[in-house]
Amino acid sequence: MKKTGVLVGVLIFGFGAAQAQPPRGGGPGGGRGGDGIWLRNAVLAESPTFDPCNAHQPPTGEYHYHDNPVCLRLQLNDNIRKDGNVYSELPAPWRHSPILGWAYDGNPIYGPYGYSNPKDPTSPVRRLRSGFKLRGMTQRHSLARWAAELHHVNEKLDENRYGPDVDAGHPLGWYVEDYDFAGGDLDLYNGRHTVTPEFPNGTYAYFVTIDDNGKPAFPYVLGRQYFGSVPSRQTRVTAGTVETFHSTQKDAAPVLTSWLTKYSGEEAHVLDARKPDAGPLATWPGQEKPAHPDISEVLYSQDWVFVSGSGLASHTMGPWQGPDGRAFPNWPADQSFQDRFPRSPQPAAEKSTNGLGPLGRWVNGVALFNMLDGASWSTAQKDDVMSGPGGGPGGRGPGGRGPGGRGPGRGGPPPPEDEDR
Repeated sequence: MKKTGVLVGVLIFGFGAAQAQPPRGGGPGGGRGGDGIWLRNAVLAESPTFDPCNAHQPPTGEYHYHDNPVCLRLQLNDNIRKDGNVYSELPAPWRHSPILGWAYDGNPIYGPYGYSNPKDPTSPVRRLRSGFKLRGMTQRHSLARWAAELHHVNEKLDENRYGPDVDAGHPLGWYVEDYDFAGGDLDLYNGRHTVTPEFPNGTYAYFVTIDDNGKPAFPYVLGRQYFGSVPSRQTRVTAGTVETFHSTQKDAAPVLTSWLTKYSGEEAHVLDARKPDAGPLATWPGQEKPAHPDISEVLYSQDWVFVSGSGLASHTMGPWQGPDGRAFPNWPADQSFQDRFPRSPQPAAEKSTNGLGPLGRWVNGVALFNMLDGASWSTAQKDDVMSGPGGGPGGRGPGGRGPGGRGPGRGGPPPPEDEDR
């Protein structure tokens, strides 16, 4: 499936909105739907629709992980085991986590385990701790400093920007702004400067974060901002001299060697919740012919690495259930993507805020999403409301509350699909 030789093409850029800073006085949506201050946490609101691999997809079929990609970690021997459908962390001693993905700023994303001393590769390996913690509050009348600066508002909010009181329908953690940054092993962006097995001279790297029990820990992968400078997204092969990378090449950079390509000649498979006895399926609704998983091609130039793939994983995807126990209506689909990553990432003087949609790629080509689901609290409507026209990617307008349109403990039938449901 690999091409050989040198290619010459034309630059065709896709300029996404994910690089933009949020409007003043709000986050995604800027008040067009919800108020854009109290942004709903997808990991809490949408987790009932995740498959055992912690992934799902919107109506567009873009399969993605919002947090700890346990199935990918198992494939890469990242200190994890599987018993039946249950994934759990291995006990110590641990090995340093491998590279699990790359953010669009060109910095690597590692699993949860790193050196206890970021400057010393001989120091013990341990789970790295997120710097965020839940705020001890019962009313949402103020923001932590980091969130106030991100939203360009004062920490003490005006009454028309209050969020709902903490209750069963809006537990602590339901909103991104329920967290304060107190400091830990990782910075505000969920990364640090460190030596790693792939970067013995040091690099900036993000880390997947989990707690002592192996559960996803906020902000899960990336924080609300990238550490590095983010170029425009590349959607087609580039101009100039572009060569195909081959796995036999020696002394290549990790941004070339870390992509998962060895299963790309196989077929992607899903499990159908409606047919539990059918086993893995190579075709499914919306995917009428088999598709190849993982990364199909890695190209590179002097400044860039370009990866192509379907966005489907080589581990079995699904099954998916709705929060009401019915089969989830969305199916993954071949995305036929190509993305580019800078070979020499640079720290950003002014950090860019990330939003909805992909923030990078896991090494199997699956899209990396952050902790947002596109909804925020609306003071006027006293409900969580999707932020933009149509409710975000593949979504719907106002009215949704969490998976199936409800917060915890709320009844009633699920509404039509929103961003990921």
